[in-house]
Amino acid sequence: MTTGNGNPFVFHVALSEKSKGILKAQHRKAALAGTGNKFISSLRQVHDRLRTDPKDFGEPLYRLPALRLTVFQAVVAPLVVIYGVHEEKSLVLVQTFKILSS
Repeated sequence: MTTGNGNPFVFHVALSEKSKGILKAQHRKAALAGTGNKFISSLRQVHDRLRTDPKDFGEPLYRLPALRLTVFQAVVAPLVVIYGVHEEKSLVLVQTFKILSS
């Protein structure tokens, strides 16, 4: 997706301190299990997709009309991300991350 002048259209991705803490804890667990590199690779893919095409990346779960958000869920193994996309602004709000159980 591009803007009118040919520059790529980029969404701002916002994470709460709670979400950042969850990610750090999950990364520590993955590193201890020997899957830290896979975790980081998945996280990079998630971040790239949230910045460039969040509406096509995940499956819509529900809409929050008062906040003008649609909430989505997406998976890039081993990560699951739940996030909202604002309907008028180029803003993605990450709700949480989960790890797929094996």
